[in-house]
Amino acid sequence: MKTDRLFLEFMNEVIREKLESSNYLLEKKNINLYFTSKAEQDAGVAGWTEQTVTKLKNVIQRLLLESGILKNKKTGELSRLLMDEQLKRHLIQIGDIAYVRAMGEV
Repeated sequence: MKTDRLFLEFMNEVIREKLESSNYLLEKKNINLYFTSKAEQDAGVAGWTEQTVTKLKNVIQRLLLESGILKNKKTGELSRLLMDEQLKRHLIQIGDIAYVRAMGEV
């Protein structure tokens, strides 16, 4: 998330909102709406090819799956990660609370 603004925004705008509302289902339409919204907000994103957008959607799903946030790609079931309290405090202390929030904490 620290090196990829698009992924950080996805975590904040889609995953965090789902976890905060106890909605543990990530649907394809959530990902599609996210990219549609970004294309409306930014001309650069709007200029991306469909192939690029498809690749980015796959990368986001893979990152979520590998991190354990997405339990199953087919069902779209999400799970809340348990963040180590020391890590959480450290991130807050250094001003990186946005990353803590993006993972559904605080």
